[in-house]
Amino acid sequence: MTRWFEDITIDEAFPLGSHTFTEDEIVRFAADYDPQYFHLRDTGAEHSHFGGLIASGWHTVVVGHRKMVDALAAEELRLKGLGEEPGVSGPGAGVNRMDFKAPVRPGDTVSYTLVVSAKRPSNSLPGWGILTNQLSAVNQRGETVYQSELIGFSKLRDFKMPLRLRMLEALTKLPGLGKLLTKSRGQPRLPNRSTCGCFRSVRTELNRAMRHALATLLLLSIAAPASAQTMSGVGVEGNWGCRANIDGKRAGLLTVYAGAYAYASANFGSAASGTGTAEMASNGVTFLDGNLILGAGITTAILGFDETGRDVLQLYTAEKNVLTCTPRG
Repeated sequence: MTRWFEDITIDEAFPLGSHTFTEDEIVRFAADYDPQYFHLRDTGAEHSHFGGLIASGWHTVVVGHRKMVDALAAEELRLKGLGEEPGVSGPGAGVNRMDFKAPVRPGDTVSYTLVVSAKRPSNSLPGWGILTNQLSAVNQRGETVYQSELIGFSKLRDFKMPLRLRMLEALTKLPGLGKLLTKSRGQPRLPNRSTCGCFRSVRTELNRAMRHALATLLLLSIAAPASAQTMSGVGVEGNWGCRANIDGKRAGLLTVYAGAYAYASANFGSAASGTGTAEMASNGVTFLDGNLILGAGITTAILGFDETGRDVLQLYTAEKNVLTCTPRG
């Protein structure tokens, strides 16, 4: 949506336009991308359970996606024409549901509509909001032929970065210190005893002003309320690879997203595998129900980082910390 997150109205319908599917177009698309017999000529489509040639469901999907992209561009031009600054839309984050309700036949005219059914600020990407979009397609007879639920991003116009994140951003730009604080794939990690021997050798490379800045940042990180992400930029939402604390062996994969979780244990048949709901916070998760509680007694997860600077999610039962999880792509 090419509007700022704050300007998006829930349940407002955006007509995306219509498209008439011709027989030649249906066959051409199917020949390239979905050559099943009921999408092609002279291959017995009349004997299928559709009773004749129909468009590929993916054909219906990509036409709708093109209509949506064109509508975003048109909305941007409209806002500029009014003298307003368009918002910034982000990439799609996934598809929650996709349903093909009725076949699209040659000559059918399909009209597409987009509705934003829910929105919330992202827990893991400060400055961005997450949109839940309902895309529907209806033919000339009023029959729904396709509908889907899509997740997208829209930038917040009024976002102000928390003080400690602004401090961190400034500190990473200082020579020398930036290398110590920056941790991402392909970049240096925070120092540890195995890589630098001891922190005394690092301190000798920093002047007094830089040491004071670092101390200020650490104090702010402790004193300030938890923000929507950790210092190294990984939020609670996402995929986590977990290992058992008792022996360090791979335990399973945990996915946390939008108030729900799924856990796939590495042990076949484990009662901990399954799904449930969760109450999410910036510094962790409280599991409310589901297999982690019933099968493993795990009730909470606390977000932090270890001595090497890696982000970790520590999973606890009522008695102890049982799993340590790190981000997975």
